[in-house]
Amino acid sequence: MNWLLKTAKSDADRIRYNIQRLTDLKERIHRLAYIAVSSPRRALDLVNAMSDEQIVKGRDQVAKKINLSIKGENDQYLVLDAPTRFQRLMFEAEVLVKTEIFKEMKNLRELEEASNNGGEESG
Repeated sequence: MNWLLKTAKSDADRIRYNIQRLTDLKERIHRLAYIAVSSPRRALDLVNAMSDEQIVKGRDQVAKKINLSIKGENDQYLVLDAPTRFQRLMFEAEVLVKTEIFKEMKNLRELEEASNNGGEESG
């Protein structure tokens, strides 16, 4: 049973790390929406770099929204040609990331409850 508790602990650590990374991503997306107005070229560079990050690639809906915010219809760069639309897409991406954070928090809560219940049964 000891290996099961170790596995649960490592899963909990992984989920906590994901929550931390997602929270950081949410904050960066939020700032990026405002950077787009003051410095569109810098925002384009930042969103391109963000789209290559593993935390973004691992979340399909977030990745699609970020990629959509880079190039719009007719292959125009939204941040350069339509900054308000870019901002809207960034706010939508932020909401998607918040949803992912809530999912991870739910998973962590369930894991902790299961390990607490498992520990009570064996003790």
